[in-house]
Order: sequence, then structure tokens, then C-alpha cells
Amino acid sequence: PDRDVDYSSYLSDQVQRAGLSGHVFFVGETSFIDSAYAKADVFLLSSRLDPLPNVAIDAMFSGVPVVCFDRCSGIADFLHRIEMGPRCVARYLDTEDVAAKLLDFAASASLRSEIGGIIGAAARHHFDMSRYVQEVESIALAAVHERSKLEMPPAQPA
Repeated sequence: PDRDVDYSSYLSDQVQRAGLSGHVFFVGETSFIDSAYAKADVFLLSSRLDPLPNVAIDAMFSGVPVVCFDRCSGIADFLHRIEMGPRCVARYLDTEDVAAKLLDFAASASLRSEIGGIIGAAARHHFDMSRYVQEVESIALAAVHERSKLEMPPAQPA
């Protein structure tokens, strides 16, 4: 935000006006993302039009609780599926609900640890690349097998 005179400078101003300067940090581009996740208490996915953002998957892999809006991303669907919706998924565009969820995590290290552990384990299982590749390969082989059953052998001369 320090060098950006567009949107992020307005965000920085709002953080200062809210008295959150020592609590909210804007992290620029880094090649040490694992270190950033290790220091994070919670990850807010404020995006409302991102189907399945890798940044949120990475945060979950690291055991960082993720808070997001309902019906805005595949992350919300995933969190509902693993029964973390009540803790992590705010009502659609409801900023008071998302703030309440963030405050719950900010106030409790044990809650962050518990929910982060559940989310991390589920994400590592669900988004495991080798399992995903095996599933895609299995689907492809089944499709090839089904297609071969549909193909007719060449007609024999009479």
C-alpha cells in the first residue's frame, strides 16, 4: 500500500482509521510464502469471484483457518463439505458476519489451532495432487473402455 496510490492505499487508510495498524498487515509479493502462512493467525478470502483460489488452498495446507463469504468461491463449498461452514463461511456479502468470524479466531489461539488442524488435514487429503491424477486417469481409462464397447467390429464379407 505504501507505493500504490490506487485501491490498496484506501485499504491501508481504513486499517489505520479502525485502529488496526498493529494487527492487519498487507503482505506484498514474496518467495517466502510459507513463512507468511506460519505467522498468520487467519486468512481472509475477501474475493467474491474466484472459483478456487490457490492462495486459499495454500493457506489451508499450512493449517491456517480460512474465512470467506458464502456462494463466492469453491473454498466456501469445500469448507461447508467438511462441516467448517459455521466457523469459517460468512453469509453472502455480510461484512458483519465475516468480521465476527475473524474476531472469534483473533481472540482464541486454541480455536485457531483446532480449526486450522481440521482444515489442514482435509485440504491435504482433498487437494492431494497424486490422488487427483489417479482419479483423472481412472476416469479416462473408464471412458476409453466404454468407448471400445460401442465400437462395432468391421463387417465380414459374405
